[in-house]
Amino acid sequence: MKIVYIGTRLQVNGATKVVINHCNILYNLGHEIRLVVLGANLFGWEPIVSVEYVTSFRKVKIDDQELIVALDCFSANWFTGKYGEKRVVSFIQANEPQLYTDVKLVSAAEKSFRLSNPKIVVSKYLQDVLYEYGRTSHIIPPAADEMVFYPEIRKAPEKGKPFRVLVVGSYEHPLKQIPQAYAALEYLKRLGVDIRLVRLVRKAEKETPKDIKTKWYVNPTQEEVGNIYRSVDVLLVTSSSEGFGLPILEAMMSGIPFVATDNGGSRDLVPETVKDNLINVGDIKAMGDALYHLAIDKAHWEKFSRLGLTKAKQWSWKKVAVDLEKFLHSIYKTAF
Repeated sequence: MKIVYIGTRLQVNGATKVVINHCNILYNLGHEIRLVVLGANLFGWEPIVSVEYVTSFRKVKIDDQELIVALDCFSANWFTGKYGEKRVVSFIQANEPQLYTDVKLVSAAEKSFRLSNPKIVVSKYLQDVLYEYGRTSHIIPPAADEMVFYPEIRKAPEKGKPFRVLVVGSYEHPLKQIPQAYAALEYLKRLGVDIRLVRLVRKAEKETPKDIKTKWYVNPTQEEVGNIYRSVDVLLVTSSSEGFGLPILEAMMSGIPFVATDNGGSRDLVPETVKDNLINVGDIKAMGDALYHLAIDKAHWEKFSRLGLTKAKQWSWKKVAVDLEKFLHSIYKTAF
């Protein structure tokens, strides 16, 4: 198959990581793969396939036998308009209308969701969202690198030692709700827990929770990210919306429990017997109480760690490779 992945400015984040892995998988399976990006080069890592940077979709040359995978609403709307809906597959990793406040951008996102073209989503949550727009979709969840994210033989948090909490994402990102994470940690501190906050970000920030020591990791390598996960006691996720929640999977693969909001994508990831750690968005007290339980109850922490490691086995890039190639091949046969 000939396939071109096309999207607007790709940032150094989990969604871009998944796109690059899709491209690499298909390339290694023997297909002709291109990645076209509208905007500047913001990759923190490079795929093994050809990458083209353009300033306009009009400058993208599409081969007559090339299937198009659109990575956002803008590419989906533009390329379905030019090449038809059968030939363009939307790869949806977020509830895109929620990403914008501008009315025109929200309208563009909703328009792309209503297109009748084939759609791949990364979670049951996004499949349900598409269903509300009257469209079906095929779920292909991402995975994480087993060579990077793996557990070490370790014990639950020990009394007398700081409780290390990892928070990932930009303070300024409206959907990440990092101020709520800080509020939950300040509440946890008032409960008597000695906290060390570990922040994983793309660029340096000044904001920190009050009277809590913070260690920063700015744009680390993937190998460093794996080491960071293994160095902490818990991951805290306070997002109001996530398409999947890759940091949660990475934490589980590293043997680290998590406390997360019910942000949509997190629902697929939480082990059934610890659903109490799936918190309503904005419930700061419940976040703090869930963290407190993990900080003081060794048996609870160890149980969550074991359950997470078991649950994480459901996701692998080998499964992604099989499902992705099969689905795209079925679309390819229809399109050409």
